[in-house]
Amino acid sequence: MEISFVDPLEIVLVLITLYISTSNSVQRIIRFYRIQSVLLAIITGLTVFGKWAEYPARGEQLGTLGLALLVMVLPLMLAGFIEPVLVRATVSSGGWLRVDMEVKRAARRIWRRNEKVTAAKAQELFGFIGLVILAVLVAFQLDAARGFRIGLMVSLTLHLVGLYNMVVKRDLISQVIGLLIMDHGLYLAVVKVVEIPFPAALFVLGLLFYTLITIAILVFMLPMVRRLTGSINLDEIAKESFLEG
Repeated sequence: MEISFVDPLEIVLVLITLYISTSNSVQRIIRFYRIQSVLLAIITGLTVFGKWAEYPARGEQLGTLGLALLVMVLPLMLAGFIEPVLVRATVSSGGWLRVDMEVKRAARRIWRRNEKVTAAKAQELFGFIGLVILAVLVAFQLDAARGFRIGLMVSLTLHLVGLYNMVVKRDLISQVIGLLIMDHGLYLAVVKVVEIPFPAALFVLGLLFYTLITIAILVFMLPMVRRLTGSINLDEIAKESFLEG
C-alpha cells in the first residue's frame, strides 16, 4: 500500500471526528469542527497541488493551481459558518449569519444546560469504532481504491459518523453537526476519487453551491423550528407535536 504524505493528516480527521461525535460541549464541538475544517482545507489543497507536476501542459498546470485554491474555500467557509448556524438553531433571532454577542451568550447558556442531557454514552464510542471498522473493510476491499485507500476510508468514516449523528442522536445541534461532517466526507471523497483538474473542478463547484443552499435552508428553517417548539431536543419536539395533534 502506497503511503501519501497527507495520510497522517487524514487519520487526524478521524480522531477529531471521534472527539466531535462524543463530546457533550457545543463550544468544544465548534472549536474542533473548525480545526477539522482547516485541516481538511490543508489536506485537499495539498492533494490537488500534488498533481501539479504531473501535467506538462501549461493550461492543465494553471487549472490545477486554481483548483488547489478553490478546494480550500468550502472547508474554510464551513469553519466560519458553524457557530452562527448553531446559534440560530438554538436561539430564534433575526438576521442572516450575523449574530450579536447577546444572542451568542443566550445560546451558550442553553448549550450548557443541555450538556448533561446530551452527555456522551459508552455505546456512542463503540458505535463510532464499529463505523471506522466498516469503513476500513470497505476501503481495503476495493481494488479500484488502490493508491487512495486511506483517503477513501477517512471519507467513508466521516460519512457514516455524520449519518449516525443525524439518525441516532436526538437534538438539533447533533443533527446539524452530523450533516456538516458528512459534507466534509463528501468533499474529501471528491478530491481523492475524481480526476484532477477535470472533472473534479465541476464536482467541487457543485458541492460549493450545494453547501451554500444547505446552509441557507438551515439558517431559515432552524430558527422557525426553535421558535415553534421552544426546544432543541427532538424528543421534546416530537412529544409536543403529538400532544398538539
